[in-house]
Amino acid sequence: MIDIALEELADVPHWQPLLSAYRERQLAERAANPEHEGWIPRIRSLAATDGEQLSQLHGRLIAVGLLKFELGGVTSGMSYQLSSLGIRALSMSEPVPADVATEPQSESDEESAAAA
Repeated sequence: MIDIALEELADVPHWQPLLSAYRERQLAERAANPEHEGWIPRIRSLAATDGEQLSQLHGRLIAVGLLKFELGGVTSGMSYQLSSLGIRALSMSEPVPADVATEPQSESDEESAAAA
C-alpha cells in the first residue's frame, strides 16, 4: 500500500514538505500536552505553493491515505492528522528542505477552504 501511495505522489511537488509540517506540529503539540490527540488546524501556507496548489495537495494526500481530516465547528474549521501510512511514507522519503515555511491559518481562510 505504501508503494502505491508513493507512486501516486511521484510527480506531485511539495507533498513531503506539507506532510512534514503536519508531523512537526503534531509532535510539538504532543510534547506540550501528552494527551493531545494529534489533530492540527489546516496549514494555510507553504513555501513555493499558492492557495489553489495547497488545496489540491491536501486533497491528494487525503485521497492516497496519507492525511486524515476532521470537520470541526464554525470557529475551529477543519483539522488534519497524519495517518499511520503518512508517517511511514515520511520515514521512507527524502529529508525535507530546511527552507520550507508554514504559517498558521486564520478563521477566514478556513471558511474559504470549506467553501472550495
